[in-house]
Amino acid sequence: MLSKIEQEVERSRQKGFIASYYTKYNDPYLPPSWAMSECMTLGMWSRTFSILRDPADKKAISTKFGITQTEVFESWLHTLTVLRNMAAHHDRFLDSKLGVSPTNFKLKKIQFTDNKSVYSALTMIHVLLESINFNGTFKQRIIDLETKYGAGFFQIMGFTQDWKSNAVGW
Repeated sequence: MLSKIEQEVERSRQKGFIASYYTKYNDPYLPPSWAMSECMTLGMWSRTFSILRDPADKKAISTKFGITQTEVFESWLHTLTVLRNMAAHHDRFLDSKLGVSPTNFKLKKIQFTDNKSVYSALTMIHVLLESINFNGTFKQRIIDLETKYGAGFFQIMGFTQDWKSNAVGW
């Protein structure tokens, strides 16, 4: 993991805050943790969480997002990484299944009928955004897309007809 962090920091040397650190300091050889964290990919964060040895550390992190079941949070991080990569590489979301599936969050009664659907991933994102109070327009933007493209496309992605009013997590 340290080797990967070193590679990511090296790859980010042109970024102002990393360049500034190396202009001013030689020791320690890596910049402060806040700067290194800015260099890490979402995939690296997901892998880092999954290899944490102390269950209390995992619990402390996942609880910050309102998820006390660490296995749920771990699967959600992995799903976010896959979803992000799909979007970055212009993969199709319509009529496709995710290669991974977010675990049901039973404590909040979030149970997907199809965990590999785009709907399950978008519900997961909505729940995470709400947990950090950063959910200003996400649901409305999804509603606007459904209005623009039609409910049929959304049903193909796993949305139920009444998702806006009755779905847990929304």
